[in-house]
Amino acid sequence: MSAEPPTQYENYPHSSEPANSPEPNRWTDPPAPAPLVVRAYQPSGPTGASSHQASRRGVIAGVAGIAVLGGLVMIADAGTGQSELSTDSGDWSTEEDPFDDSADEPVDQNDFEFGGTTFDVPEGWQVDGVAESRVLLSNGRNQLLVVTYSDATGSASEELLDALSRSNTPFTGSLGKVKKSYTRRIDRATANGTGNYEGRAARQIVDLFLDSGAETALFVRQILTAAEGSSTANQAGRLLADLRDFWP
Repeated sequence: MSAEPPTQYENYPHSSEPANSPEPNRWTDPPAPAPLVVRAYQPSGPTGASSHQASRRGVIAGVAGIAVLGGLVMIADAGTGQSELSTDSGDWSTEEDPFDDSADEPVDQNDFEFGGTTFDVPEGWQVDGVAESRVLLSNGRNQLLVVTYSDATGSASEELLDALSRSNTPFTGSLGKVKKSYTRRIDRATANGTGNYEGRAARQIVDLFLDSGAETALFVRQILTAAEGSSTANQAGRLLADLRDFWP
């Protein structure tokens, strides 16, 4: 007796589809995470150089926050609003310090540019160091240092003392009384002290000109072994007057 053909058929899954695929368990089999995008903050306004500075009254903590994301370190600078990405949490650039004299070396030139103005080097003087915001001149055992910087938020007297301490002065002696004056929206503080420089009697004259509205300052430090009223002392005084007149 022949077998009768079946009257019903089972549906088998297509070869390309797995049979009885279980639903994924979201607790034991979570989906792969989406790639994470790190965006560096960009300031909406202009960023100025400090041009201060790497430090302010010593050392300013310039890092606002550090986020470690899969080995990537994002470092945000609180002073400038700029950000840097680095794979080394201890590696970030700092703003140039205008008082840093480590790169000073004599330069054979008859003039120098400072603050967009060109000044003649007085006869007998030489340029011992020049940068965008500082210049150092000397004549034997006499020297004149000029520095301009921003982020000057203190009074003229406070900025004078702060700038003097940052200038690494080689003069040893008294500061003298700090005197204050005001003209053309510029606050001025000055002090005249006596002491020694390289084993000789010397005077140190320091001046700080402050534009409080713009928070910028001009610092001038003279160390003179030449006598008052001498040609060398008068040359330094005239250069100070020229710098004052053309700043800011």
